[in-house]
Amino acid sequence: MALQGYEVRMESRFAAALGLLWWILNDELDAALRERRKELPQGCSVYETMAVALPYFRELLTCFFAF
Repeated sequence: MALQGYEVRMESRFAAALGLLWWILNDELDAALRERRKELPQGCSVYETMAVALPYFRELLTCFFAF
């Protein structure tokens, strides 16, 4: 379970980066980030769905020594 500590920090940083991308003014972004920002609502809905299922999946893998 040592990986979980790192995963929590990585997920927090990822969420913070997504939040920054969402709330920053469009004028402050380059063209690539503006395109990424347009895709953000769809990507976040997928991420949200996965975030609900991943803890159970991780526990299942850990129980069978596959993680």
